[in-house]
Amino acid sequence: HEDIVPFLDFIVEANGQPCDKEDDTFVAVIQECLEEGKELELKLFNVKCKQFRKITCRPNLDWGGEGALGLTIKFDFINDLQDTCIHVLDVVPNSPADKAGLEQFHDFILGTPHYGLKDTSELQELVSENMETLIEVFVYSQETDVVRRVEITPSLSWFDANGKPIQSKGCLGCRFGHGYLHRLPSKTLHSPGKGRIEDYLKIDSNPPTNGGTKTHTQEKVRHDSDDVGSGVMHEVATPLGNGEIHGEMGSIKSVVVKLDWGLDHNATAMALLKKDHVTFLEPPNGQELKSDAAESKTTVLSPEETHKSEITA
Repeated sequence: HEDIVPFLDFIVEANGQPCDKEDDTFVAVIQECLEEGKELELKLFNVKCKQFRKITCRPNLDWGGEGALGLTIKFDFINDLQDTCIHVLDVVPNSPADKAGLEQFHDFILGTPHYGLKDTSELQELVSENMETLIEVFVYSQETDVVRRVEITPSLSWFDANGKPIQSKGCLGCRFGHGYLHRLPSKTLHSPGKGRIEDYLKIDSNPPTNGGTKTHTQEKVRHDSDDVGSGVMHEVATPLGNGEIHGEMGSIKSVVVKLDWGLDHNATAMALLKKDHVTFLEPPNGQELKSDAAESKTTVLSPEETHKSEITA
């Protein structure tokens, strides 16, 4: 999956199956690969260079990170990147933007790990609703041709290199541009760009206040009495937060959990977790599933009733 570029790549086919509808096709293909040990061939379309390419990988729940692929993916329409990227115009020294490593003129903000940002007004809303809270954004650099994850904490309390308070100039300390005059230079449009492997190794399960939208993928779940009590919902603790068990995927020894934290548009967050990574808060009939909080194996986050969709796969 290191060959996939965040925000710039769209998956259009998986093992020959078109991914052009909001259904469970992609999840079903991943589950089939997990159950049968098959390779997964993905056909990608890159919105920066506007080219197709194919990559091959093998889904695995035991690779050491979240999900079977280590990706967060969202069903969405393909839009022109030039209409949505936000250009960083200048960065004030010792500002939150400076300490986060944003580079003036070179950097373009694309979105958060949970949703894309369409313009500066959406960025301003994200920042204003998350003051003094660390937020993560994906940033494209025209200098390195790399999409990277940046952590930044909006704040009006600034400090110099010696820890002394200084006068703040805004909550980020940078200016942004958006629109025709702030598009990617033509020299950057001939390659798909690159991602950083370290950015795939952590997926924040708690989206910022400005909540993006998560995935509308209906998971086919078998309710079984062996481990979850005849489909009865039970409160459990998971590395992603508390929730209720809604069913079992016996073939891959996993359970489906409806998480307590919600999403925008009245959407529901669902996670497919390995059984030994959840713990019953009230064990049914004396049974307990042990948890391993150090390592989450989330395969699916499946919100309902939203037109933009996201899966942690």
